[in-house]
Amino acid sequence: MSGVKYSQVELEREQRARQEALSEIENLLRQLRATGEKIKRLNASIPDGVLKSFPDVFTQVQSFRSQQGRNIPSYSADMDSTSLKEAARKIEACCRKDQELLRQLVEVKEVRRDAKARELVSRVEVLKNRLYGTRHLLDKWQPGELERQERVLSGLYPEIEQGNFVSVAETCNRFEGTVTRLFSEVSTLESQDRQRLYVLDALKEVCQEMGWKVDEEPALEDPDNPRSAYLLSVNTYSAGQMTFRLSLDGIHVDAPFGTQDRLCYRQFDDFSERLKKLGVKTKFKRVNAPDEDPKLKTSDELGFGYEESEDMMEV
Repeated sequence: MSGVKYSQVELEREQRARQEALSEIENLLRQLRATGEKIKRLNASIPDGVLKSFPDVFTQVQSFRSQQGRNIPSYSADMDSTSLKEAARKIEACCRKDQELLRQLVEVKEVRRDAKARELVSRVEVLKNRLYGTRHLLDKWQPGELERQERVLSGLYPEIEQGNFVSVAETCNRFEGTVTRLFSEVSTLESQDRQRLYVLDALKEVCQEMGWKVDEEPALEDPDNPRSAYLLSVNTYSAGQMTFRLSLDGIHVDAPFGTQDRLCYRQFDDFSERLKKLGVKTKFKRVNAPDEDPKLKTSDELGFGYEESEDMMEV
Protein backbone atom coordinates (compact mmCIF):
# COMPACT_ATOMS: atom_id res chain seq x y z
CA MET A 1 0.00 0.00 0.00
CA SER A 2 1.51 3.29 -1.03
CA GLY A 3 0.88 6.90 0.18
CA VAL A 4 0.80 8.68 3.57
CA LYS A 5 -1.52 7.22 6.08
CA TYR A 6 -2.79 8.71 9.35
CA SER A 7 -4.98 7.54 12.12
CA GLN A 8 -7.17 9.86 14.32
CA VAL A 9 -6.30 9.51 17.97
CA GLU A 10 -8.92 10.30 20.53
CA LEU A 11 -7.94 10.59 24.18
CA GLU A 12 -10.49 9.52 26.65
CA ARG A 13 -12.66 12.41 27.92
CA GLU A 14 -11.11 12.79 31.41
CA GLN A 15 -7.57 12.82 30.06
CA ARG A 16 -8.46 15.50 27.51
CA ALA A 17 -10.17 17.64 30.19
CA ARG A 18 -7.10 17.39 32.41
CA GLN A 19 -4.78 18.47 29.58
CA GLU A 20 -7.01 21.43 28.72
CA ALA A 21 -7.12 22.50 32.36
CA LEU A 22 -3.33 22.24 32.70
CA SER A 23 -2.87 24.30 29.54
CA GLU A 24 -5.24 26.97 30.86
CA ILE A 25 -3.45 27.07 34.21
CA GLU A 26 -0.07 27.55 32.57
CA ASN A 27 -1.43 30.32 30.40
CA LEU A 28 -3.03 32.07 33.36
CA LEU A 29 0.17 31.82 35.39
CA ARG A 30 2.11 33.46 32.56
CA GLN A 31 -0.44 36.27 32.52
CA LEU A 32 -0.22 36.57 36.31
CA ARG A 33 3.58 36.84 36.23
CA ALA A 34 3.55 39.38 33.42
CA THR A 35 0.94 41.54 35.18
CA GLY A 36 2.84 41.24 38.45
CA GLU A 37 6.03 42.53 36.84
CA LYS A 38 4.15 45.50 35.35
CA ILE A 39 2.62 46.28 38.75
CA LYS A 40 6.07 46.24 40.38
CA ARG A 41 7.57 48.57 37.77
CA LEU A 42 4.63 50.95 37.84
CA ASN A 43 4.46 50.94 41.61
CA ALA A 44 8.15 51.81 41.81
CA SER A 45 7.53 54.86 39.63
CA ILE A 46 4.83 56.29 41.93
CA PRO A 47 5.95 57.88 45.24
CA ASP A 48 4.41 56.45 48.39
CA GLY A 49 3.14 59.95 49.21
CA VAL A 50 0.99 59.79 46.09
CA LEU A 51 -0.27 56.27 46.71
CA LYS A 52 -1.20 57.07 50.30
CA SER A 53 -3.48 59.79 48.97
CA PHE A 54 -5.57 57.01 47.43
CA PRO A 55 -6.16 54.58 50.33
CA ASP A 56 -8.16 52.13 48.22
CA VAL A 57 -5.23 51.61 45.84
CA PHE A 58 -2.59 51.80 48.56
CA THR A 59 -4.25 48.98 50.51
CA GLN A 60 -4.22 46.75 47.42
CA VAL A 61 -0.57 47.56 46.75
CA GLN A 62 0.32 46.64 50.32
CA SER A 63 -1.50 43.34 49.91
CA PHE A 64 0.28 42.70 46.60
CA ARG A 65 3.67 43.47 48.14
CA SER A 66 3.10 41.03 50.98
CA GLN A 67 1.61 38.41 48.61
CA GLN A 68 -1.32 38.09 50.99
CA GLY A 69 -4.79 37.45 49.70
CA ARG A 70 -3.67 36.30 46.26
CA ASN A 71 -4.89 32.72 46.87
CA ILE A 72 -2.79 31.12 44.14
CA PRO A 73 -3.52 27.41 44.56
CA SER A 74 -1.03 24.62 44.21
CA TYR A 75 -1.70 22.00 41.54
CA SER A 76 -0.14 18.93 39.92
CA ALA A 77 -0.61 16.97 36.70
CA ASP A 78 -1.90 14.05 38.73
CA MET A 79 -5.00 15.94 39.87
CA ASP A 80 -8.33 15.14 38.27
CA SER A 81 -9.90 17.56 35.80
CA THR A 82 -12.42 18.91 38.29
CA SER A 83 -9.70 19.91 40.77
CA LEU A 84 -7.57 21.40 38.01
CA LYS A 85 -10.49 23.45 36.68
CA GLU A 86 -11.15 24.74 40.20
CA ALA A 87 -7.49 25.72 40.47
CA ALA A 88 -7.75 27.49 37.11
CA ARG A 89 -10.78 29.50 38.32
CA LYS A 90 -8.89 30.66 41.42
CA ILE A 91 -5.85 31.65 39.39
CA GLU A 92 -8.09 33.48 36.94
CA ALA A 93 -9.58 35.43 39.88
CA CYS A 94 -6.05 36.41 40.91
CA CYS A 95 -5.38 37.56 37.36
CA ARG A 96 -8.49 39.74 37.35
CA LYS A 97 -7.52 41.21 40.72
CA ASP A 98 -3.99 42.05 39.56
CA GLN A 99 -5.25 43.45 36.26
CA GLU A 100 -7.64 45.72 38.16
CA LEU A 101 -4.80 46.86 40.40
CA LEU A 102 -2.66 47.54 37.35
CA ARG A 103 -5.49 49.56 35.80
CA GLN A 104 -5.88 51.61 38.99
CA LEU A 105 -2.14 52.25 39.23
CA VAL A 106 -2.10 53.48 35.63
CA GLU A 107 -5.04 55.74 36.45
CA VAL A 108 -3.28 57.07 39.55
CA LYS A 109 -0.13 57.83 37.59
CA GLU A 110 -1.72 59.20 34.44
CA VAL A 111 -4.91 60.84 35.71
CA ARG A 112 -5.58 60.84 39.44
CA ARG A 113 -2.12 62.08 40.39
CA ASP A 114 -2.52 65.19 38.27
CA ALA A 115 -6.04 65.72 39.56
CA LYS A 116 -4.86 65.39 43.17
CA ALA A 117 -1.96 67.74 42.52
CA ARG A 118 -4.35 70.32 41.06
CA GLU A 119 -6.64 69.88 44.04
CA LEU A 120 -3.80 70.50 46.49
CA VAL A 121 -2.45 73.47 44.52
CA SER A 122 -5.95 74.95 44.58
CA ARG A 123 -6.16 74.37 48.31
CA VAL A 124 -2.82 76.12 48.87
CA GLU A 125 -4.01 79.07 46.77
CA VAL A 126 -7.19 79.36 48.84
CA LEU A 127 -5.14 79.35 52.04
CA LYS A 128 -2.83 81.97 50.57
CA ASN A 129 -5.82 84.18 49.74
CA ARG A 130 -7.14 83.77 53.28
CA LEU A 131 -3.73 84.72 54.64
CA TYR A 132 -3.47 87.78 52.37
CA GLY A 133 -6.95 88.80 53.51
CA THR A 134 -5.42 89.56 56.90
CA ARG A 135 -2.27 91.20 55.49
CA HIS A 136 -3.05 94.70 56.81
CA LEU A 137 -3.88 93.49 60.31
CA LEU A 138 -0.95 91.06 60.43
CA ASP A 139 1.49 93.76 59.33
CA LYS A 140 0.07 96.04 62.01
CA TRP A 141 -0.21 93.66 64.96
CA GLN A 142 2.17 90.80 64.21
CA PRO A 143 4.98 92.13 61.99
CA GLY A 144 6.86 89.42 60.14
CA GLU A 145 4.17 86.78 60.69
CA LEU A 146 2.82 87.10 57.14
CA GLU A 147 6.27 86.44 55.67
CA ARG A 148 6.78 83.41 57.93
CA GLN A 149 3.48 81.87 56.90
CA GLU A 150 4.10 82.69 53.23
CA ARG A 151 7.30 80.66 53.39
CA VAL A 152 5.35 77.69 54.75
CA LEU A 153 2.88 77.86 51.85
CA SER A 154 5.54 78.42 49.21
CA GLY A 155 7.35 75.32 50.42
CA LEU A 156 4.31 73.20 49.59
CA TYR A 157 4.61 73.62 45.81
CA PRO A 158 7.81 71.57 45.42
CA GLU A 159 6.33 69.03 47.83
CA ILE A 160 3.34 68.66 45.52
CA GLU A 161 5.68 68.35 42.54
CA GLN A 162 7.51 65.52 44.30
CA GLY A 163 4.25 63.78 45.04
CA ASN A 164 4.30 64.19 48.84
CA PHE A 165 0.53 64.57 48.83
CA VAL A 166 -0.16 63.20 52.30
CA SER A 167 2.38 65.52 53.92
CA VAL A 168 1.00 68.51 51.99
CA ALA A 169 -2.57 67.69 52.99
CA GLU A 170 -1.56 67.43 56.66
CA THR A 171 0.24 70.78 56.46
CA CYS A 172 -2.82 72.36 54.86
CA ASN A 173 -5.00 71.03 57.68
CA ARG A 174 -2.71 72.56 60.29
CA PHE A 175 -2.42 75.80 58.32
CA GLU A 176 -6.19 76.24 58.24
CA GLY A 177 -6.14 76.24 62.03
CA THR A 178 -3.21 78.67 62.05
CA VAL A 179 -4.96 81.16 59.74
CA THR A 180 -8.13 80.97 61.83
CA ARG A 181 -6.15 81.59 65.02
CA LEU A 182 -4.17 84.49 63.53
CA PHE A 183 -7.33 86.11 62.17
CA SER A 184 -9.00 85.82 65.57
CA GLU A 185 -5.99 87.29 67.37
CA VAL A 186 -5.46 90.30 65.11
CA SER A 187 -9.21 90.96 64.79
CA THR A 188 -9.49 91.08 68.59
CA LEU A 189 -6.54 93.47 68.79
CA GLU A 190 -7.98 95.67 66.05
CA SER A 191 -11.36 95.77 67.80
CA GLN A 192 -9.69 96.70 71.08
CA ASP A 193 -7.75 99.44 69.30
CA ARG A 194 -10.89 100.88 67.71
CA GLN A 195 -12.61 100.95 71.09
CA ARG A 196 -9.52 102.52 72.63
CA LEU A 197 -9.59 105.32 70.04
CA TYR A 198 -13.27 105.88 70.78
CA VAL A 199 -12.51 106.13 74.50
CA LEU A 200 -9.61 108.45 73.73
CA ASP A 201 -11.92 110.85 71.89
CA ALA A 202 -14.38 110.64 74.79
CA LEU A 203 -11.61 111.45 77.27
CA LYS A 204 -10.58 114.50 75.26
CA GLU A 205 -14.14 115.72 75.12
CA VAL A 206 -14.71 115.30 78.85
CA CYS A 207 -11.41 116.97 79.69
CA GLN A 208 -12.46 119.98 77.66
CA GLU A 209 -15.87 120.01 79.39
CA MET A 210 -14.11 120.13 82.74
CA GLY A 211 -11.98 123.03 81.61
CA TRP A 212 -8.77 121.08 81.24
CA LYS A 213 -6.50 121.77 78.31
CA VAL A 214 -5.22 118.99 76.10
CA ASP A 215 -1.58 119.94 75.63
CA GLU A 216 -1.03 118.07 72.37
CA GLU A 217 -2.57 115.38 70.23
CA PRO A 218 -2.43 111.95 71.90
CA ALA A 219 0.27 109.66 70.54
CA LEU A 220 1.51 106.13 71.03
CA GLU A 221 4.16 105.72 73.68
CA ASP A 222 6.15 103.75 71.08
CA PRO A 223 5.27 105.01 67.56
CA ASP A 224 6.48 101.72 66.03
CA ASN A 225 4.39 99.52 68.31
CA PRO A 226 0.58 99.81 68.07
CA ARG A 227 0.30 97.64 71.19
CA SER A 228 1.91 100.36 73.29
CA ALA A 229 -0.27 102.79 75.24
CA TYR A 230 -1.68 106.05 73.94
CA LEU A 231 -0.62 109.00 76.08
CA LEU A 232 -3.03 111.87 76.66
CA SER A 233 -1.54 114.75 78.62
CA VAL A 234 -3.81 117.51 79.98
CA ASN A 235 -3.30 120.60 82.07
CA THR A 236 -5.83 120.80 84.91
CA TYR A 237 -4.60 124.32 85.79
CA SER A 238 -5.67 124.07 89.43
CA ALA A 239 -3.82 120.83 90.14
CA GLY A 240 -1.21 120.75 87.41
CA GLN A 241 -0.42 118.18 84.74
CA MET A 242 -2.28 114.86 84.42
CA THR A 243 -1.45 112.01 82.02
CA PHE A 244 -3.81 109.28 80.83
CA ARG A 245 -2.27 106.05 79.58
CA LEU A 246 -4.67 104.04 77.40
CA SER A 247 -3.57 100.44 76.88
CA LEU A 248 -5.57 98.00 74.79
CA ASP A 249 -7.48 96.82 77.84
CA GLY A 250 -7.53 99.66 80.34
CA ILE A 251 -6.84 103.22 81.45
CA HIS A 252 -4.28 104.38 83.97
CA VAL A 253 -3.96 107.96 85.13
CA ASP A 254 -1.19 109.81 86.90
CA ALA A 255 -3.47 112.15 88.85
CA PRO A 256 -2.11 115.21 90.67
CA PHE A 257 -5.14 115.69 92.92
CA GLY A 258 -4.70 115.63 96.65
CA THR A 259 -6.70 113.38 98.93
CA GLN A 260 -7.97 116.10 101.26
CA ASP A 261 -11.77 116.16 101.59
CA ARG A 262 -11.86 113.34 99.04
CA LEU A 263 -11.43 115.94 96.28
CA CYS A 264 -9.62 113.43 94.10
CA TYR A 265 -12.46 110.91 94.29
CA ARG A 266 -15.14 113.51 93.68
CA GLN A 267 -13.27 114.77 90.63
CA PHE A 268 -13.06 111.32 89.14
CA ASP A 269 -16.63 110.44 90.05
CA ASP A 270 -17.66 113.53 88.07
CA PHE A 271 -15.27 112.48 85.29
CA SER A 272 -16.82 109.00 85.15
CA GLU A 273 -20.37 110.40 85.01
CA ARG A 274 -19.45 112.56 82.04
CA LEU A 275 -17.84 109.58 80.27
CA LYS A 276 -20.93 107.50 80.94
CA LYS A 277 -23.02 109.93 78.87
CA LEU A 278 -20.72 109.15 75.93
CA GLY A 279 -21.20 105.40 76.32
CA VAL A 280 -18.03 104.68 78.30
CA LYS A 281 -18.49 103.28 81.77
CA THR A 282 -15.50 103.52 84.08
CA LYS A 283 -14.83 103.20 87.76
CA PHE A 284 -11.58 104.86 88.69
CA LYS A 285 -9.89 103.56 91.76
CA ARG A 286 -6.66 104.11 93.57
CA VAL A 287 -3.80 101.79 92.66
CA ASN A 288 -1.35 101.00 95.46
CA ALA A 289 2.01 99.31 95.30
CA PRO A 290 2.21 96.11 97.42
CA ASP A 291 4.61 97.66 99.93
CA GLU A 292 2.77 100.92 100.38
CA ASP A 293 0.33 101.99 103.06
CA PRO A 294 -2.67 103.63 101.35
CA LYS A 295 -3.08 106.03 104.28
CA LEU A 296 0.41 107.43 103.74
CA LYS A 297 0.13 107.88 99.98
CA THR A 298 1.05 111.36 98.78
CA SER A 299 -0.81 113.27 96.11
CA ASP A 300 1.84 112.76 93.42
CA GLU A 301 1.69 108.97 93.90
CA LEU A 302 -1.95 108.55 93.06
CA GLY A 303 -3.02 106.48 90.09
CA PHE A 304 -6.35 105.29 88.79
CA GLY A 305 -7.69 102.43 86.70
CA TYR A 306 -11.15 101.55 85.39
CA GLU A 307 -13.57 98.64 85.34
CA GLU A 308 -15.66 97.48 82.38
CA SER A 309 -19.43 97.16 82.18
CA GLU A 310 -21.38 94.73 79.98
CA ASP A 311 -23.95 97.34 78.91
CA MET A 312 -21.46 100.06 78.01
CA MET A 313 -18.57 100.46 75.60
CA GLU A 314 -15.88 97.87 76.29
CA VAL A 315 -12.41 99.37 76.17
